[in-house]
Amino acid sequence: MGLLNNKTAIVFGASGKLGVTIARVLFEHGAKVAVHYLSNASVAERLARELDPSGNRMIALQADSTDECSLESALGRVKAAFGAVDIAVNAIHGAFEPVNVEDSVFSDWSLHLNALKSHYLICKTVLPEMRLRRFGRIIFVSAAMAVRYVEGCSMYTAVKRGLNGFCHTVAIEEGRNNITVNIVAPGGVSDAETQSGGDWDEMTEQYIKRCALGRFATAREVANTVVYFASPLADGITGQTLYVSGGEIMN
Repeated sequence: MGLLNNKTAIVFGASGKLGVTIARVLFEHGAKVAVHYLSNASVAERLARELDPSGNRMIALQADSTDECSLESALGRVKAAFGAVDIAVNAIHGAFEPVNVEDSVFSDWSLHLNALKSHYLICKTVLPEMRLRRFGRIIFVSAAMAVRYVEGCSMYTAVKRGLNGFCHTVAIEEGRNNITVNIVAPGGVSDAETQSGGDWDEMTEQYIKRCALGRFATAREVANTVVYFASPLADGITGQTLYVSGGEIMN
């Protein structure tokens, strides 16, 4: 397809079901792709071997996204393999179980606060080189639950909504450097769900009924939106949130 020929991308959280598809579709559109993982090496390495056995355009990349030194080291490995990073996609947010505030303890925030720290450090790590080159595309994978409130999900919503605001602010700060920052916000993802059973199944049924298309988006449809924001088709767009939700969220 060639929309992203000669561009280098890192997909953070690419060992997750949605992240794997994002990495795959970026590659299909011509990008060189670093497939980031924390501990799930088998998924990242299998994808890289499947799509690019030579390692010329795709590599697996281990890093702790909550550790600045680890991210800087990872960025150095990508630069050595492919050159400077043009596109940074963040799909990091671990699976969790709903818990009402009254029943929660502060340690329940840890997973969500780590996602917040990760995005801050990812931006801090990639921005200096993007500024020097006067080009960059940062894409944050948020969620419909940043604006759609669900019992038991206050922590997730707080962090996703907060990071949306963070992205909008970075877009203002970096627009003068030809760096765009945009948000892709899925509703449910029909073929990439990591949570199932109990409360999640009930919520899924409830929200599918609200979808104009009668279904959630697929992982590939979400990934196509990431490609759009990363490509020249969106050169004039920054600070925007695009809901890929089958029409459940409209604004």
